[in-house]
Amino acid sequence: MALCAIGVGVWGSLLWAPAPRLAPPVLQTTPDEIADTTAVARWFGGEALRVRITVSGLIASGNGKHGAAVLSVNGQPPRAYRVNDTLAPGVTLVAISPTGVTVDQDGAQETLLPPAKPPAGNNGFIVLPK
Repeated sequence: MALCAIGVGVWGSLLWAPAPRLAPPVLQTTPDEIADTTAVARWFGGEALRVRITVSGLIASGNGKHGAAVLSVNGQPPRAYRVNDTLAPGVTLVAISPTGVTVDQDGAQETLLPPAKPPAGNNGFIVLPK
């Protein structure tokens, strides 16, 4: 008798249990297009933020298409870059010459000079007064 009661209870709970409901559909959203704010920035007298690049060292060839430049981008530790490397979004290293590097920042090319050379003849030693 107990087994019959347990069987009826189990089957009764399975048969008369509420049916699971389907979850409501998820709202699919598409990301908004990124708005171009260049015109507004120019209207207020501003331009796109310029990337600060500091030249630490150069290894250049005659034609400017080969070599390497040691550059610090936006205050980061210096790294070695080659021609056509991307320094930051929208900033590309265009040429490396013995006199400096040329970078393209959003279509505007700019030549950056290396730091001034130390005076020759001291072989790395600094003479201190006595």
